[in-house]
Amino acid sequence: METKPRILYLQKILQERTDEENPLSITQLILIDAVESSKFITKKKSETLIEKIHTMTSPGQVAKLKRNNYVVNRIKPDNEQIYYIIDAINDAINAGKQISFQYYDYTGLKKKVLKNKGEIYKLSPYKLLWCGDYYCVLGYSEKKNKVINFRVDRIASKPEILDKDIIPMPDDFDIENYTKEVFFMFSGEKVLVDLRCDNSLMKTMVDRFGEDVTTLAYDMSSFRVQTEVSASPTFFGWVFGFNGKVQILAPESVKEQYRQMIAQADEGMQESE
Repeated sequence: METKPRILYLQKILQERTDEENPLSITQLILIDAVESSKFITKKKSETLIEKIHTMTSPGQVAKLKRNNYVVNRIKPDNEQIYYIIDAINDAINAGKQISFQYYDYTGLKKKVLKNKGEIYKLSPYKLLWCGDYYCVLGYSEKKNKVINFRVDRIASKPEILDKDIIPMPDDFDIENYTKEVFFMFSGEKVLVDLRCDNSLMKTMVDRFGEDVTTLAYDMSSFRVQTEVSASPTFFGWVFGFNGKVQILAPESVKEQYRQMIAQADEGMQESE
C-alpha cells in the first residue's frame, strides 16, 4: 500500500471513524490540535480542515469542541500549494521518479523571491520527513552529488514529476544519522564536542540527541554531553541561545570558532550603533 504523509489522510480517517454514535475521541482531539499547531499547514487550510472535522461529529460535540478548544496564535506559512506539493512529491517517491521545482528564499528586506534567480532544482526524492515543525523532502541532487533536503513549504509550486528514474539511495547513506545531524540543522564536517550543560537541560539534551547520548557528571549543578555535531554557525547559535547554560569544553578548535563568531557579532552590533 502506498504511504502518504499522515496529515493528508486525516480527513479520511475521521470520516471512517466518527459518526453520531461515535463522536470525536481524545485521540481525534489531539489530531485537531496537531492541525492547528502545524507550521506547514496555512491558517486558511487549518481552518478548513478543522471545520470539516467539526462536521463529522454531533452538534453537541461541536459545541464542546468550540467551547473548549483554545489555540494560541501560531506561526503559519502562506504557501497555499502545500497539499499539492506534498502529494506530488509522495507520488514521485512511490513511482521512483525524479522531480523538478523552484525554491523560495528571502531578501534582507524579508521579500520572498525565487532562489538563485529562479533556478530549476532537480531531485531524486527518497523520503518525506517531519523535521521539527515542517515537512522536508530528502533526496539525491546530481548537481551537488550528494543527499540533500528541502523545506516543503518553501517549494514554490507543485513539483513536476519527470519521466526519469531516481538515482538510488547511496549504499553508505544512513538516514538515521543524517536526520540527527542535518535536521538538527548542523550541516558540515562532523566533530566530537564536549559540552557542559546546566542540570535543568538534561531533558532538552535527551530530546535533541537521543537517550543513548553520552552524559557524564561535571559538578553538583551541571553535566557533560559528548556527541558529534557539525561545527557550523547554526550550532553556535544554538549554544548561544541557552544564555550561558551550555558551554563548549572541547575541542579547542571549536571553542575558538565560537569565540570568533561571538566577537564578530559584537563588532557588528557596535558598528550599527
